[in-house]
Amino acid sequence: MSGAYRLLVVESFELGSTSGHRDPVQIRPVAGQSYPPTMLLECSRRMVNTLLYPVGTKFKAWVQPKQKTGCKPHLYCNHRDKIVVVSDTEAMKLIAEMKIGGVSGAKGARVELNA
Repeated sequence: MSGAYRLLVVESFELGSTSGHRDPVQIRPVAGQSYPPTMLLECSRRMVNTLLYPVGTKFKAWVQPKQKTGCKPHLYCNHRDKIVVVSDTEAMKLIAEMKIGGVSGAKGARVELNA
């Protein structure tokens, strides 16, 4: 499973149980977008580094669905992408803009929002 990259607002959170995950802190989509908060994001380990970004930090990220053999479907963000932190207010604004404009980007052709 793969597809075009989409712009999402994601956030760090603590897993109740690591069950197979390397880090107790993971990244998920913020509720109200095209992917549910139950999907995890495969991304740069810097995003889950709590010395750099406390749990609950929100980020703007380009993601695509991914399915690895033996793994649950999840989202993927290129680890070389720039990490962009957004405030709660910016996150709500971005989500609202994406709902109105249906902003997404095809792989390699990303559409930027004025944030």
